[in-house]
Amino acid sequence: MTSSPIPAPTGRQEPEHGLLDVSEPSPSDSLELELKPGIANASRGAPSLAVETISINTNAHSIRTGDESFTDYTLIDDASSRRSVQHSTVSSDLKTQGSTKSQTSPKHHQLQQQHHQAQAQPTSPPQQQQQQQPEISPLVSASQLGDFRKVNQLITSGEASALETAPDGVTPLHWAAINNRLNICRYLLDHGAQIDAKGGDLQGTPLHWACRAGLVYIVQLLISRGADPLRTDTQGFNALHLAVHSSNVLLVIYLLHLDMPVDPLDTGDRTPLHWAAYQGDALTVDALLKKGADVRISDSRGFTALHWAIVRGSKPTIKKIIEAGSDLFAKSNDGKTPLVMAQGMNTLNVWKAALKETGRDPETAMPIVKLLQPKHAKLAFFFAPYIILFIALNLWASLAIYWSIPLSIVITLAIFKLLGKFVLPSISTEPHALMQTPIFAGLFSGSAFWVVIHYIFDVMPVTFTYYVFRNLLFIVTFSLVIYSFFESMFRDPGFIPPISNPAEQRAMIDGLIERGEYDTKHFCISTYVRKPLRSRYDRFTKHVVAKFDHYCPWTYNVIGVRNHRIFVVFVITLTIGIPMYLSLYFKYTGILSSSTVIDYCKENPGILGSTFCRSFQVDYYGTLLAIWTTFNGVWVFFLAFVQIVQVARGVTTNEASNLHKYGFMGADDFSSLPLDHSTAINTALANSAAAVQAQARMRNNNNSRFSTCLKLLGIDQFLATARDAVPLSSGNGRNSSTRYSSNNNPADLGCFRNCADFWFPRGSFNVLRALPDGAASFAGNPVDYYRMWDFPTRNGGASNGASGNGNGLGNGAPGSGSRANSLLLGGGASGDAGGANHDDGRDDLGKKRNDDELVAQQV
Repeated sequence: MTSSPIPAPTGRQEPEHGLLDVSEPSPSDSLELELKPGIANASRGAPSLAVETISINTNAHSIRTGDESFTDYTLIDDASSRRSVQHSTVSSDLKTQGSTKSQTSPKHHQLQQQHHQAQAQPTSPPQQQQQQQPEISPLVSASQLGDFRKVNQLITSGEASALETAPDGVTPLHWAAINNRLNICRYLLDHGAQIDAKGGDLQGTPLHWACRAGLVYIVQLLISRGADPLRTDTQGFNALHLAVHSSNVLLVIYLLHLDMPVDPLDTGDRTPLHWAAYQGDALTVDALLKKGADVRISDSRGFTALHWAIVRGSKPTIKKIIEAGSDLFAKSNDGKTPLVMAQGMNTLNVWKAALKETGRDPETAMPIVKLLQPKHAKLAFFFAPYIILFIALNLWASLAIYWSIPLSIVITLAIFKLLGKFVLPSISTEPHALMQTPIFAGLFSGSAFWVVIHYIFDVMPVTFTYYVFRNLLFIVTFSLVIYSFFESMFRDPGFIPPISNPAEQRAMIDGLIERGEYDTKHFCISTYVRKPLRSRYDRFTKHVVAKFDHYCPWTYNVIGVRNHRIFVVFVITLTIGIPMYLSLYFKYTGILSSSTVIDYCKENPGILGSTFCRSFQVDYYGTLLAIWTTFNGVWVFFLAFVQIVQVARGVTTNEASNLHKYGFMGADDFSSLPLDHSTAINTALANSAAAVQAQARMRNNNNSRFSTCLKLLGIDQFLATARDAVPLSSGNGRNSSTRYSSNNNPADLGCFRNCADFWFPRGSFNVLRALPDGAASFAGNPVDYYRMWDFPTRNGGASNGASGNGNGLGNGAPGSGSRANSLLLGGGASGDAGGANHDDGRDDLGKKRNDDELVAQQV
């Protein structure tokens, strides 16, 4: 079984524009993006692509024209006055993750399809149209469907030629390119196919067709064989324009590394940045800006990229363009500024939010004055909990409860209000800016500070002569807590150095394409580095972290390969130290309790018991501090449990989180790997297994404050880990499918081996010392997580990429099955990414094995 061919591309009309009158939304005013089958393919009798409609029916786009001089900002203004855009060849697995396009419900989707079908009735009977369709040639059909045997037979027998050309100029190479038939493209080129032949309504080349569909591997092959990426079609689109239209950011990045001009103009004087901004494609916008795209260029109507981003209403896109230095007061030819555009398009709230989050006043668009340097602002947040805890504990100890509670709440809120208004903007203006401050690290260190002060001046002088060994043990333990805390906070977690040389970046990208690994599991689209196994890009530090575990707000740092061991030391020693302190504290209050206090508490123990009663009578402040310490001990215990279990299983927090969300493979990876690529079988089979896992494990993301609280305290991971630790239920297949299994984790070598690799990597028994760079152990063998591209096999096979070559691609001898194992983890996926990988299924892939063997022989 083969996949249906993709239709020929149709033209992309230039945007209409004008100021809109905002009124009550109506169903007919929704902005729709319609993916429609191409005219050229339908006329050639090939199967058509199913219609998919993405409807944007929000307040930002539910707009009605109110004045004759006002027109809509749309891409097509056809005879039926429908607002739509034709991405005729965009594959469903290449939708941008940064887009703000919202999906319709299934019922709404069905109604819209029926509506479009009713409006698009043919002007002549279907029978007459069918008679007018020319016959499709056998070579074109085989090229579309990927039938390599047929193509080989037709050309070697002389029945067909690679130079075959239809009346409209379309060649078999066009069809092989747009349908992602890599080896057929290579075969046709080897047999004389014209590489830059222009054909179709738009006079596009095979390269243009492949770019429209976002097919990186086809594009790379064509360019390597001499295709001209600067050649344009009738609309003035070159390869970069069309790659932007496809929304495959990996293709855009590849083309930008060919030293192409980043700001070519189409017939409407629009650059690729204009189109990316209109599409709301924040990932592509970011890639273009990194290569120097000019945000101040205006098109033939005076619209800058910022104008078009406002039309789409994409806040991430608007933010990136503002941060790149766009003119916030630029006027179009008809005098419209971005503010006027936002008012007319009903995206004013998005515009103001983007201004605020980029450090500007939402009303005036002027930069907000920052009162402090970022490092000073961070120090203020770090030490604020010290002051808050001191004030709150002393208020509770000195005043009646009906005074202490409201006063402490008011003072705490006042301090946070002042910090948020005057200090926080100096650090960040993002929605979750508080997570980018060290306030939680300050909360822990402040608690530890006041515990140490109380212990030194109150507890130790009373208890040391009675409990010498216990005090010494506590001093050693708490010293380890403080040392490991600051080491976890300040130690480099394993930031992978970026490649600054564009030539080296291009060589690395070419190497990934050759290996069939040019996707977001192996390549970071933010830093342009090759991602080793188990690594992940961290959005707070903006680095790729080797063996990424998680971002810990309590240490204000990422936990990775270089500080993971010391972090677990911190958690374990803290879990031991808190009960030791509480034990010494209650010994202290017991020693100081008089007979009167003891007798009173025996008669009136209260709800907390006689021990707490004596403690309150002896040291009210110290008892409150002990209760606060006990509360902190809860989340510390949760964290310690999770970390110990995960170390024993050889899994990181990131991988465990992916297991319960998407499966180990993570979310959509923007891969356009052809099925006839040499590595496609293993990749697709792994993706198939991951997709099945994802369907069983997908659950809605809960972004509520309650969910955030659970994450901060580690309760969510504790519950998930505890659930996995319970023996699997043999009678409930659904439960067992969502639980942890070592068979799905190539890093799980058994409890003993996992613990030995973690605690004593490369024979290092000093758990407080950091190993250089990505040095670690796997299966008892030394590995480098900075350059670990494949897992060593369990029988001792070598890791592919234990050492790298000049272009950053490790080419060590791979052990058998190492690639199949590596695909299960693939470096992990971002927690804010959504969706799962899809493929054509195991059956289809199994039936293609014989054809792939023939392809391998031909290649």
